[in-house]
Amino acid sequence: MPRADAEQLLAKASLDGAELEYVEPDELRRELDANGLPLEPVIVRRFSEDGVDCADVRFVSELHEGGKVHMRGWLCRPAARPGPLPPLLVVPGGKGQFADSRMPRWLARKTGVALLAVDWIGAGRSDGIPGLDPWLNAVQFDGDDYRASYQLHNLRGLARATELLLSQPFVDAERLMALGSSWGAFYVWLLAGLDARFRHLFVTYGCGFLDTECRQVWESAFAAMGPERAEVWLRAFDPGRRAHLIGAEVFFQQATNDRFYSLVSSMQTFDRVRTRKRLLLARNQDHFTHPYQAQDVELVRAVVEGTVERELPALRDARWVPGTNLVEVEAEGAAGGLRLSVVWSAGAYTTAFARPWRSASVSERDGRLVAEIPVVDPARELWFYAHAEAGDPPLAASTPVKVCRPAAAGLERPTAEFEPSFEFGDEFWALPVGDRQHPAMRLVEDGGGPAALAMRFDGDEARRGVAYCLEGDLIAARGFNGIEARVRVPDPRDVEGLCLCVVTDLHALAELVHVVPLSRLGSGFDGWQRVRVPFAELEPRLPRRYLAYEPPLRPLDVSRICAVGFYHADRSYRGEALLAGVRALELPDAPRLGPVASEPLPWPPPRDRAVRRKPRRPVPARRRRPRGLDPYDLFVPTELPPDELRARLQAWAPWRHELVFSNGVRTSELSRAEPFVEHPLAKWHVFGRRLPEEALRGGRALDVGSNIGHYSLLLRERYGMEVLGLELNPRNLEVGRFLAELSGLDGVEFRAEDAERFRDGGPYDLVLHLGTLDHMRNPFLALESTASVLAPDGYLALELQTYVDPGGDELVSRFVPGRDHSCWWFLGKEALLAMLRECGLGRVDVISEWASPDAIGPDMRRLHLLAQRM
Repeated sequence: MPRADAEQLLAKASLDGAELEYVEPDELRRELDANGLPLEPVIVRRFSEDGVDCADVRFVSELHEGGKVHMRGWLCRPAARPGPLPPLLVVPGGKGQFADSRMPRWLARKTGVALLAVDWIGAGRSDGIPGLDPWLNAVQFDGDDYRASYQLHNLRGLARATELLLSQPFVDAERLMALGSSWGAFYVWLLAGLDARFRHLFVTYGCGFLDTECRQVWESAFAAMGPERAEVWLRAFDPGRRAHLIGAEVFFQQATNDRFYSLVSSMQTFDRVRTRKRLLLARNQDHFTHPYQAQDVELVRAVVEGTVERELPALRDARWVPGTNLVEVEAEGAAGGLRLSVVWSAGAYTTAFARPWRSASVSERDGRLVAEIPVVDPARELWFYAHAEAGDPPLAASTPVKVCRPAAAGLERPTAEFEPSFEFGDEFWALPVGDRQHPAMRLVEDGGGPAALAMRFDGDEARRGVAYCLEGDLIAARGFNGIEARVRVPDPRDVEGLCLCVVTDLHALAELVHVVPLSRLGSGFDGWQRVRVPFAELEPRLPRRYLAYEPPLRPLDVSRICAVGFYHADRSYRGEALLAGVRALELPDAPRLGPVASEPLPWPPPRDRAVRRKPRRPVPARRRRPRGLDPYDLFVPTELPPDELRARLQAWAPWRHELVFSNGVRTSELSRAEPFVEHPLAKWHVFGRRLPEEALRGGRALDVGSNIGHYSLLLRERYGMEVLGLELNPRNLEVGRFLAELSGLDGVEFRAEDAERFRDGGPYDLVLHLGTLDHMRNPFLALESTASVLAPDGYLALELQTYVDPGGDELVSRFVPGRDHSCWWFLGKEALLAMLRECGLGRVDVISEWASPDAIGPDMRRLHLLAQRM
């Protein structure tokens, strides 16, 4: 049966993260290491407890305004385990601190690692930076330079904490790991995108791509900053923009309704990771992962013990079966049995924060594992993922969220009638409700009455408790103009000021709470009362006060309703109310509200934002070449007398390339090396005729392994490109710079850089990688680096020698020691193509494949490829 085309949830974002700028790791590392200070670690106190050796340590994070800033942490290791132990950096979320050593000690004992758990700069026992609050300045910063941000100071401290951990004699530096939750996970993602030494990451909630869908408080800060300054912060500190640089294996946990980090942003970040990765999604949870609260710790233990593959379920894929309401799952069993389900949510009427998620069990049909989604409307997009758990207590895994449009997948009619009602008679943790802390929520059976959601208010600034059970797109499409609910307030004194509310755009800056006071709807709420409210009678309120930017009040947009509950304007209110029997309906004599047109908020920046390019240089006039020269001869104009030029050239002899100078001098007159290339630009005809000239003219180019700069000069002279050549050979660098100066061509620069890790100065419209990849110890890293600086729709011209496996497996590559000759890897053709795809080079054209057993060996091919970043 054919498979339906279901997109990854990444497609929900209109931004392609690969097109966004970021501060290159080397640049940011230079900023982090700017002080060059010694760590100066001090053990404040050392003790052993519960079988764990623990030290309270302090070390220098930076020098600020002439004074040393110290970070504090707990350094723990199991006393009974001999070293070396895997090192684990633990970054706190929440309040940014560990109040005492209990949690770090428990973690070290449970997992068998040596760990350093630190307090943020400005939190707990660590020193602060005057004027920078860890929370008020989480996104906000003064000026237009990211160096003024709190994030830079805290990130510097965490980078130095990593160095302190790795310096301990009892750790195995080759097994470096990091663990963090919420903001802690944000920092772990960010660190791993800057430091290739991390081998495993255990991250929960935190993610990048905060401009894809952003928590309302941070969105308010971005809106106040404006798009330009917001982009400055995102380029430097949004970890999603560097997720493709992470070299560690990733274990990621997320709650589907997390109000701090959107599911869309989470999936976009997870999608960008190129290494091995595992995912766990906890449905209908908001900053909780019930019932898998400690799975990240269990996974640290399993990695240390080498039992992950045995304990963690392996989910391969979930896909829509065309023309049906079925999802097919591919999975492998784990110890303790495998329990499979498919979790789904329909519609596109609200933020990811506020979607209700439902679950269907998986069963075997005709040899396949499938789940039936009971209510599917062909016109409503459907989000879904597969979920598996095994063991007791369980370890669980999920597939990334996919988006399916059932009509496009062949479904012609609804599978069931939409019912605009919701009953709370379900197991508590399966309820699609908000964070159960604010207000405290629980499911109650009230003396023979309906199963109800009870909400007890506290001092939360949002002042509202809601359940995500209203689907605005269907409510608007069906013409419903009101809501019905059953309400009870056990203590009559709690009715005063309490409002029934519906919410639009939950947890986004556009969120509004539309309310009606209960006192207006009747009396006697100490017993169950059924109330009906026309949408037109609901009045808008802001759910909270923002420090940076206050969005405007707007009329109710019924199509964006997502939640219903209670609201109270007074933060000192501590009452309790019960809600049950919620449904949308059509009320007689009540107006129907139409669509609401509103001015867009100043955030996010326009979605068609492209990479900002440097202005294209004017194209220099083409120089006249002497008659009789081959088009691919390297011609260099000069005003030097022939004898003076020969004396200069003799210093660089022997020569491998024929250079023809305008004064009649040729390098073939001097001593020559073998082989000698008579036409240095000959390879260009392979690529030049396939590259559209408008894509190159006036653009920017990177010439990897530029040798004496012959292609760099060609690109500048013929296409007016601004060219950077990378070359490690000092002699070739000198020659290239001399030729550029001699030719009078500006816009050409040569630098001694390691091309494997070079990610500076992009985007480039063209990257030349001609005969270079074989000579690099880490070809995949080199291709990733190249892809990271390539402009959208930019081209990679690649020439290399590949290996042909005698057994016919084109994924097989040949490793050759690099000590005695210059090559390290000969890649199999399919291995190379797979690497290019993994790097985001989606369009690859194999131009030529050349075999010459006598020249390069019977198991070798010479390939020319042209790849384009999509």
